[in-house]
Amino acid sequence: MDIEPITQEEFEALYVSRARSYDHSALSALQPMTGIKFPCRWKHRAMGGCSGHANIHPRARRMGFRVNCTCRDGTFYVFRYE
Repeated sequence: MDIEPITQEEFEALYVSRARSYDHSALSALQPMTGIKFPCRWKHRAMGGCSGHANIHPRARRMGFRVNCTCRDGTFYVFRYE
């Protein structure tokens, strides 16, 4: 196995592309009292629980706002409050 050096730009491009998914970008642009919906990409437990809630709520808190979200029929809905 060959070990190759990389630049800071190469590393940051990989990190940013992984961390900034399309739903993260849409969530960060969400204005108060508006909502978005997108296809759900998270796993669902047998009892119907979606792990998207555990992903979206902390992200919104880090951005300084609160949201309510639900997953219905393969679509994930997010609504931002003031």
